[in-house]
Amino acid sequence: MKLDGFDIQEQLGTGGMATVYRARQISLDREVAIKVFAPRFEPTPEDREQFQNEARVAARLKHPGLVQVYDAIFTHEMYCFVMELINGYTVGAWSERKGHLAENQVLDIADCVAAALDYAWVQHGIIHCDIKPDNLMVDSDGTVKILDLGLCKTAQALIHQRPEEESQIYGTPQYLSPEQAIGQSDLDCRTDIYSLGATMYHLATGQLLFPGHDDTEVTDLQVRSRAPNPGTVNPSLSPAFCSLVEKMLCKDRDRRQKDWHEVRTDIGAVRMGLPLPSGNPVPGASTVESAPPPAPPQQPRAQGNRRVRVQTAPSKKKQFFRPKTPSAAPVVTGDLSGIPRTSTTAPSGSGHGLRYAAIGILVAIVAAGMAANISNRRRVARETARQKAVEEINALVAGVEQEPANSPAFDSAVDSLEQMRSRFAALGPEIDAAQKQVLETRQAAERAQLKKRFDSLVSEALSIARTGNYEKALAMLFGGDGDDATEFADERERAKESIQEVRRAKEAEERRQEEERRSQEEAAAAARAAEQATGIANQLMDAFESSGINYANSLLDDFEVRFASAFSTPGDCATLRDLFRGAKAARERFEGAFRPDSAMTLTLRNGSTFRGKLLRFDRTADELLFHTSVNGIDISRTLSLKELAPKEILSRLGDGDDIGTRFVRVQLVRRYDLPVSSNYYLDDQCRGFPARIRTAALGR
Repeated sequence: MKLDGFDIQEQLGTGGMATVYRARQISLDREVAIKVFAPRFEPTPEDREQFQNEARVAARLKHPGLVQVYDAIFTHEMYCFVMELINGYTVGAWSERKGHLAENQVLDIADCVAAALDYAWVQHGIIHCDIKPDNLMVDSDGTVKILDLGLCKTAQALIHQRPEEESQIYGTPQYLSPEQAIGQSDLDCRTDIYSLGATMYHLATGQLLFPGHDDTEVTDLQVRSRAPNPGTVNPSLSPAFCSLVEKMLCKDRDRRQKDWHEVRTDIGAVRMGLPLPSGNPVPGASTVESAPPPAPPQQPRAQGNRRVRVQTAPSKKKQFFRPKTPSAAPVVTGDLSGIPRTSTTAPSGSGHGLRYAAIGILVAIVAAGMAANISNRRRVARETARQKAVEEINALVAGVEQEPANSPAFDSAVDSLEQMRSRFAALGPEIDAAQKQVLETRQAAERAQLKKRFDSLVSEALSIARTGNYEKALAMLFGGDGDDATEFADERERAKESIQEVRRAKEAEERRQEEERRSQEEAAAAARAAEQATGIANQLMDAFESSGINYANSLLDDFEVRFASAFSTPGDCATLRDLFRGAKAARERFEGAFRPDSAMTLTLRNGSTFRGKLLRFDRTADELLFHTSVNGIDISRTLSLKELAPKEILSRLGDGDDIGTRFVRVQLVRRYDLPVSSNYYLDDQCRGFPARIRTAALGR
């Protein structure tokens, strides 16, 4: 595959309707991914519409968790768009290698996906419709990115969905929401919440919701059946995690979290071992079975006075995508029923002292738990504030993506980010990166503005070049000043070559037109010469027939001087003289065969025989006057030469093959309509004639 401006390096993969290539964008010297229609089939208008919709939607999305689209290219030969290259691996491949992922890793992935889809839904009204492990990639720096927006839908598109599309089902059956499975059209972000829940179930258990069934069966099972609780498949999962997945997979979308903010809040609570802030799932409402009630805690044995056992929640392993979350608050387990109630009066004695000690320990434990709970709440508040700040940073960066280079939005975004630095000192690196991206976006907008102006200049220069003013066209390209005069050196050279090509094409067309004009003039001159030569030949033949060879030769001398170009070769005139001399002798032989006062027996054309004495030969009327006797009566009879049999006419000429005899023979055949033996007889008789005489002789 070849694409101007890109060095195609290798094919990365092929999907249902497109192929993805790794490439280097030459102008910016960066690696990119290029997605094009698969060449093995001719795309339908619906395929093209879906492909263009994917590019337009993806180009509007600017978020760290979504693949960025740099450019879209649509030509009569190719439909493709250029996007960010992800150097990493899919979450599906990672899970397949490990069997299943740890709970904290699944939560990290889910939180990243939820943040990206929250941005897509809140900012643009877009849902993905096909969230699954194979559409999630982990970049080389550990960032989770969502792939394949080919099935994404906007809320506006769902409102105006065509009737023929209402029965179509989009998505992958194992991760399909019930409303997708029944072809419901008014989808919203809760559809993706269900798919993310199915993805979390798969990653945490290593098992699909409905393994061992085909796609049609799975689609029906998503609506009507239930799968085992994730805690049943993987007992190491916490009850809070199982409740989160169970709620995300509720068949009725009204019983799921209402939006991505609730999902992310629930994920934060699960990390700290707290109940779901959005509320526990309704029993029996989910695609997964409800978790069994927890077993009652075991009571530790005690000697003497009863004692309590204090235990803190086990610390989590290092998380995959973000710093370690603080451990949950200490919890109290064991049987406290044997601890006596406190009294306002302190009893005396050692027994009473032990009681006071137990009460003091209990109070300390309760106080520590309350303090830890308050601390956890503060941490949740700080994390929520941090997430909102990050979203605000992303919104500021995204807000300038479509702005023109001279827009005040760039300065406003930089100032707003600087103000956030004083409020969120810990987000310094993120703010620095955002400011850098804003400045790069402005630079890109400025260059795009220059490019647009340069393209307009090239278009105008080419228009001028097509009028023939090439020097002015080149001066427009290389004689200007300003920022765009030093930019686009390669493009200028290509434009110069285009102008030169226009010049070469125009000069070639002018040469062709000149050659065509000359050819037409030569053809017209040849036609005039041919017409003139034919007239000369006819005059010569008329002169020969009417006045004899001497007059014909005198005309020939005059024509040779005035119309030499009418004959094809210098020898034509000499050939004509030979022809006329030979023709004179042949005519004399022919006419001598009809001498007056000679008795003749003639065969007529009707097959009869005529006998008589020739009295006179009228050459002008081509008639013979005979004296003959019919039934003893003398009479005079006139015969036309046309009444004679052909052999009677041609035999009088003789069998000579010289040019003059053949010329007269052709005259006799044409003049008296004599039948010939074949179509080639006359052509053979005319061999050696000058071209114009041949034409005149055959046409008489």
